[in-house]
Formats: sequence, structure tokens, C-alpha cells
Amino acid sequence: MGLLESILGPNVHKLKMERNVDELIRLLNAGKSREQVIEALAWIGDPKAVKPIIHALRNGNNYTKMEAAIALGKLKDERAVDPLIAALSDRNEEVRERTASSLGKIGDPRAVDPLIIALKDRRPDVREEAAKSLGKIGDKRAIEPLQEALNDRSRDVWKKASKSLRRLQSNVDELITLLNDYDKHVREDAAEMLGWVKDPKAVEPLIRALNDERSDVREEAAKSLGKIGDPRAVDPLIVALRDKRSDVRENAAEALGRIGDSRAVEPLHRASRDSSLDVQMKARKALIKLGH
Repeated sequence: MGLLESILGPNVHKLKMERNVDELIRLLNAGKSREQVIEALAWIGDPKAVKPIIHALRNGNNYTKMEAAIALGKLKDERAVDPLIAALSDRNEEVRERTASSLGKIGDPRAVDPLIIALKDRRPDVREEAAKSLGKIGDKRAIEPLQEALNDRSRDVWKKASKSLRRLQSNVDELITLLNDYDKHVREDAAEMLGWVKDPKAVEPLIRALNDERSDVREEAAKSLGKIGDPRAVDPLIVALRDKRSDVRENAAEALGRIGDSRAVEPLHRASRDSSLDVQMKARKALIKLGH
């Protein structure tokens, strides 16, 4: 460690902008600015950060464990599933809450039974995130426990349980019809739910939704096309990389990485120079998935 770093501390933001993963991991392992370092590693999105962040989840203080749980949800690596399941039993309620949320973002069915147990957590914020995540994972085992959660004393919990049940019990044809509803929130919810249903018949309607007048609907359509993973969506998503809204471009880049079609390589290289840093990072992550 240099004299300047020992006096002022590491310049985590500089390392983040330089995408210096190795140095950030060194700092994390050395216990330096751990929360800032974990956030930076999650933003960069390099898979080799997963193991040291899992170590921080297991061994850090409460603040470090919270940041680690959030980061692992962003990285969406299946290696994090079992450590996150273990963290659902952490003594700190905020760690449990963030852990429940991240398990939903990863979407691995191994988390279903532990999240069903978390529906009985003593803290309503944890129960709320568990209900939300069960809807995201989309496993039918959650239907009965979510129906019981409709009687939860917390309004936020039963609202999330109700929404998750709608996802789990939705008919694909009904959701496709709702993509044309006059209410933008209904269209947005339908586009999101179709991503969890993952039925190929939703691909063409979701491609059309990429041209919706509302950016929130276009954003959810791009996400869902990535989750379904059908190559018919590649060319429309490449077009969406030029959307006027950065959130849409960001989700189009991530979706192209999920689908993994080589047609996306050159457009993603262009997107890696986007005016938005978040789009740049999603494009670079997608290129890593594509082997570039």
C-alpha cells in the first residue's frame, strides 16, 4: 500500500471508472472501503468479482453484508444462490430484506422454498421482498403460500403477494391482449409479466411493444425479450440500442447479452461508447457473455 493511500484511502471511484477489477478485489480482500468497493465491482459486472463478494457476504459487518447482497443480485450469478439462501437467516433484518430481493433478481428455483419460509419472517419488509421475488421466479409451488400471504397484516405485503399471484396465474393470451390496453401501467405490467411466463408466442407482441409510446413499456419489453431468449428478438433489440431513452438502450444491451447471438457483437461494441455510462457498462457485460 502506498503512502498516499495510507493517508487518504483508496480512490475507489477512479478504479471504478478505470474498471480496474483486480485492484478493487485486492482492496476488498484487504478490508479497505468495502461497501464502496463492492458497489464498484457490481457496477463493472465482471464475474470474477462474485467469489470475493460472496466472502464479504459471509464475513462482513452488517453494512458490508447488505451491500454484498445487493451486488450479488445485480451480478445475477448462480454461484451466489446458496450463499444468499444462507443469508436469508441472517440476524439483521436489512440483510435479509436485500437478500430476498436479490434472489428474485437471479431467479433460480432453488430459492423458492427458502423464500416461502421468508414469507413468515417477523419483519414486514422481508416478507414483502420474499413475496415479490416469488412472483419473479415464477414457480407454481409459491401459489398457495402467496394466497396465505393475502391475509398478511401488512398492506404492502399482501399487495406484493397479490401482484405475484397474478403473474403466476396469468394466461399468456390475456397478457398479450393487455399489451394494447389504453392504460400505460397495465401495458407495462403485462410486458413485465410476459418475461416471467417465457412463452414463445409472446415474442412478436413484445417486439411490437418496443415501439410503444411510453418508455417504461419499451424498457419492460426489452427486458422480457431477453428473458425469453428467442433469436427473433435480436434485430429489433439492436434497433432499440438507439432508443432515445437510456433505460431502454440499457435493457436492450442486457437482453442481447442474454440471448447470445453473434449478430449483436458489432452493435454492442458501438453501444459500449454510448453517452450513458450505464449503457456502456451493460454493453460491455453483454460482450463478455458473447466472448468478446
